Amino acid sequence: MMGKMISLMYHDVYEYTVQESGFQTDPANKYKISKEEFVKQIQRISQYCSDRNILKENVMLTFDDGGGSFYSIIAPILKEYGFKGYFFISTAFINTKGFLTSDQVISLHEEGHFIGAHSHTHPGMLNKLPLVELEEEWSVSITILNELLKTKTTYVSIPGGSFSKEMGNILANKGIESIFISQPTSKIALISDNCRTIGRFTIYNNTKVSEVEDLLKTVSVTRLRQIVKWKSLLLFKYVLGTNYLRIRKFLLKS
Repeated sequence: MMGKMISLMYHDVYEYTVQESGFQTDPANKYKISKEEFVKQIQRISQYCSDRNILKENVMLTFDDGGGSFYSIIAPILKEYGFKGYFFISTAFINTKGFLTSDQVISLHEEGHFIGAHSHTHPGMLNKLPLVELEEEWSVSITILNELLKTKTTYVSIPGGSFSKEMGNILANKGIESIFISQPTSKIALISDNCRTIGRFTIYNNTKVSEVEDLLKTVSVTRLRQIVKWKSLLLFKYVLGTNYLRIRKFLLKS
């Protein structure tokens, strides 16, 4: 049986080639999945919820980066199966090739999806930036979305999993209520009375439909596997310092 809430972390979905949407790098491509596979996964999630009388709102489907597939592929499929998406946008790339246009961001918002910030320029190690640059990344991104959507942005997701306590305090002070992080956990941690972090389980380009369903269960081998991998990455990061990124890349391929 699924716990009360779970958040799954997706990125781009492509129809023919990974070059269609989002960032064009090897690290980014390992998260991109085909439209055919995405449909199978959403079908399975929908069926799982229906069979167990689980509210679909309890499965938070999040999408990082701001690729054009959010609008052209993902949103129509979510609508067909009764889900709303959490779409996180790196605002520097709005209106650039492979990414959402301003009008598409507005349309997703008007359709009832949740729109959040994913920093402005998507730095590789966001938490390593000087505090003044870190605050600028979030201030610019949040301001752009606020002005575009004419509403207050209360959701963010953290690029690259590089979250820190200092970052949490900055975001809480900017009125952010929910911070989606990359740590694989279903636990919710409070930053302040009005701000929380929400962990996510990752969907990779080789994640099987059966593994997606397994992630929905409270007792899950797939969850455990991601948790162990995450803790291993933290250990390598602590021991190896700046060499961590090379080890991380290797582990995430395994």
